[in-house]
Amino acid sequence: MLSPEYQHKNQKRNLFQLFTDDIKQVNFYEAKKGAILGNHYHKETKEYFYITRGTVLLKTNQGKELAQRIVNKGEFFLVEPQQAVAALKLAHFGRSSPHQLQPHGIKPSCH
Repeated sequence: MLSPEYQHKNQKRNLFQLFTDDIKQVNFYEAKKGAILGNHYHKETKEYFYITRGTVLLKTNQGKELAQRIVNKGEFFLVEPQQAVAALKLAHFGRSSPHQLQPHGIKPSCH
């Protein structure tokens, strides 16, 4: 999970600068509940994701190290080059907790 690089608050607004980088591509996804996305890796590309609504179960690995976590609306994360990623869309709205999930068949691998 990325933390803002810079924050500034005043009476009119709250500014959160999420990151500064040389971005070559921006994508927008809409996924159905239960959809498995990704399950691959990129050799050189960084991928940035910001969840605008819903909840996903994110699984990543780099080499033999596997991690998983719940990502909710308003959260932002980065997938580095050579890092395999798979995401399972859990819900369109609201939050889910790990004990409510029984994901099957998601294990990102490098190919």
